[in-house]
Amino acid sequence: MTEQKKERLAKFIAASGHCSRRKAEELIAQGLVTINGRTVEGPVTLVDGSEDIEVDGKKIEKIIHSRIWILNKPMGYVCTTSDEKGRPTIYDLLPPALKNLHYIGRLDMNSEGLLLLTNSPEVKLFYEHPSNKIPREYLVRIFGEIPNKIFTQSKKGIAIKDRETGKNMVYHADIELHKANEGTGKNNWLKFTLREGKNREIRRICEHYGLQVSKLRRTSFGEFRLGSLEHGKFFEV
Repeated sequence: MTEQKKERLAKFIAASGHCSRRKAEELIAQGLVTINGRTVEGPVTLVDGSEDIEVDGKKIEKIIHSRIWILNKPMGYVCTTSDEKGRPTIYDLLPPALKNLHYIGRLDMNSEGLLLLTNSPEVKLFYEHPSNKIPREYLVRIFGEIPNKIFTQSKKGIAIKDRETGKNMVYHADIELHKANEGTGKNNWLKFTLREGKNREIRRICEHYGLQVSKLRRTSFGEFRLGSLEHGKFFEV
């Protein structure tokens, strides 16, 4: 390989699927990374993949073939590798061989549905980056009177003040009525299509219009669809 193809060691480790780039930098600082048998002493180290790179005794090789899985995430599971509160994580649903996969576009604990998993940090970045505007569809069961303005204002952009920063955050969404009056009361299903993936976007839009979310399910992400996959099951696409 040529000098131009060299990259930082932490980036190389992250591209192997072993861990995130930040975690890789921590491992380097702890003296747990070696190149050709010698401990790496600093983070600014360039490699091209021809070296014998080990992290805590495990040999690291860069991913050549990107792979993607679809998981039907149930409610009650959090998108994290470990949870300080002891709650079940999405990785509890996976076999040991898939524990190092990266999730694409997290779903909060009370949401369910399609969650993409990949062995490639580059694939994760592509699908999550706002500039790519990859559509994600959700079915949302809500309680409350639906104002007609939600369908028009959301496309133009809704400015909602962030509780933590106090600044206005602008949310965009395509919203349509999916199913009206499920059972008794004022339960309705709305279909949301998002292209930015901002944190708790759907719940904040609904709260802004006085609507209570009782179920939130992601049904598609880009070209991938949930279909009839059972809760907690997964498959490679």
